[in-house]
Amino acid sequence: MSTQDGGHRDAAVAAIADREYERAGDEYTRAGWRVLADPRPDVAPFEADEKGWSGIGLGYLAAAGICYAVDGSPTRASRRAVEGIAVARDLENGFEHPVQRACLAEFVADFRAIGGMDGVASAYEDAE
Repeated sequence: MSTQDGGHRDAAVAAIADREYERAGDEYTRAGWRVLADPRPDVAPFEADEKGWSGIGLGYLAAAGICYAVDGSPTRASRRAVEGIAVARDLENGFEHPVQRACLAEFVADFRAIGGMDGVASAYEDAE
């Protein structure tokens, strides 16, 4: 069993195949929100788990931002990046293991890069 994305990931992949990047971004966004809200029946969204299921939701938000950037929509890419950074930082509250926290810090750096923000290099250094 994987995460509960409601079929939005498959729809995003199909949109990419059709080169409909805005639609792909929208579908990845919906997949991300859905997974972050309710990753799996056996996983609470704000608690650490052994497989890092909430990270899949963050990954979908990152993919959404990339799709918007490819579509020529930098404002939407930036908004998705800001959202991803906020979620990653919020999830740190429930994660105590250094490796888990480093993964979240790396997501912050990735989102900075996706959103065309300042501080990308220092964010990756922080994650390291």
